[in-house]
Amino acid sequence: MTPISTEEFLRDYSGSPGHELVRGHLLRVPVPGANHDSIEVTIVTLLHPIIKSRQLGRLTCGETLIRVQTDPDTYRGADVTFMSYARWPS
Repeated sequence: MTPISTEEFLRDYSGSPGHELVRGHLLRVPVPGANHDSIEVTIVTLLHPIIKSRQLGRLTCGETLIRVQTDPDTYRGADVTFMSYARWPS
């Protein structure tokens, strides 16, 4: 498997479901189905009111690309993410 750069990955695959970058290598992952999506909706529905009312941060879902490692870079598609305003100001 030939490594690709972070720039290539973000340019060519960041908007394409089913692709992640793992230690510089393109990884094809199964596109989630209805059961998976239903679980995401349940989690977000439970967390969103708490996070919003307390102004704790941002909540995202839907395979948001998150860099989880550098040198070599790894970007994984997160099902649900919480980004705290304490670490990343609004």
